[in-house]
Amino acid sequence: MKRFVLFFLITLAFGRYALGQGLVPVRDLPTYKWGSERVNDQPQFDFHGGATLWYYRPNQSYIDENFSIYFAYLDTDITYERYGVHAETRFSEHKFRGYYPSNIWFQEAYGYYRGANYIVKVGKEYTHFGKFWDGSYYGNVLYYDGLVLNPDNGVSLEGSLPNLRGWKLNYYAQYFVIDGSTNGSLDPYGQKGEGGLNGEETGDGAPIESTCIDSNGNFIRGCQSGRDAVSVPGAHRRNEAILRLEPTFTLPHNNKLTLGLNYEYLLADLSPILPRRFNVNRYAADVTFAHVNWAIFFEWAHQQGYTVTDFPLYDQPSKSIDYYWAGTSYKFGRCQAYFNYSDGYYHDENIHDITYVPGISYRFNQFLSGAIEYANWLRMHSGSVSMNDNSFNFILNMGI
Repeated sequence: MKRFVLFFLITLAFGRYALGQGLVPVRDLPTYKWGSERVNDQPQFDFHGGATLWYYRPNQSYIDENFSIYFAYLDTDITYERYGVHAETRFSEHKFRGYYPSNIWFQEAYGYYRGANYIVKVGKEYTHFGKFWDGSYYGNVLYYDGLVLNPDNGVSLEGSLPNLRGWKLNYYAQYFVIDGSTNGSLDPYGQKGEGGLNGEETGDGAPIESTCIDSNGNFIRGCQSGRDAVSVPGAHRRNEAILRLEPTFTLPHNNKLTLGLNYEYLLADLSPILPRRFNVNRYAADVTFAHVNWAIFFEWAHQQGYTVTDFPLYDQPSKSIDYYWAGTSYKFGRCQAYFNYSDGYYHDENIHDITYVPGISYRFNQFLSGAIEYANWLRMHSGSVSMNDNSFNFILNMGI
């Protein structure tokens, strides 16, 4: 704890850094200023960079604390007239997940064309199945199962219909040829420093099959799947098609109501382990109500079809899964207090993975922000309850 406080004070004294938004900072593309950005018909360049520091303090005496650079990033944007290129490169002290090809990877990398009320992107970009994020840093069951903050490779049409009589409609129509292989889903035997599940070498929370451990006590990579197909060597999600409609209604007395309706189809190619490919359908509906500085949301999502081979139990994947996700937040000055809840219910095994994450964040200025969160992650299996994680998490976001 003393090390974290000392580092925190030093950073406050000398840091001039940019604010990140949540566990995985996501930046909007720079607003295009028609005509004013053109200088002798040359393309315009924009660069941003920074890092997220994470101090993990477990409440279990048998688990070690950890302090690390969770990841650093560099955003590059090149624009010319209506065209542009966006790339976010990330770096970590270790592989962010065990199945990542390297400790350096592209979170997003795509070219785009921007129209008056729409944008077309081609390359690697975030999927838009369900609510995008909950504002926390620790995360939720949907993130650790690979459903949200999930960048894949394909084409996306995103836009909005004009604001008519107090409401507008955002829409997303996306097709991804193949997954991007770098989402937040957990694999069976994680690495020290990974987010979630003790921040230690404890993997995705499912018991590890004894035959998947070699004579030296190391996990045999690919022997057991994690929470998404990308954790299986050679396996992929293919032919993903996503449609999201997101109407927003402006109500009297500074109230706003946003609804979300989603459908997703994908092909889970698990042929490296099973000689089959599985059709998967996902549905989601969410609602967000906001009043000035207060907001509350709820989402339900359902998956029908296999995307893994060994989760939530070894050799017992779940074909039918329901996800429940809810949260509330309140801003006061530079602070924001929030509470988020998520539940993954794996019907075939009668297992619930449940997270409770209360937290508070503070924005020092446009360059620096921090947060403190308490995470409680439980697993309920046929009446018995086990602890996946119970910890305090301290986060500092920096950048330029």
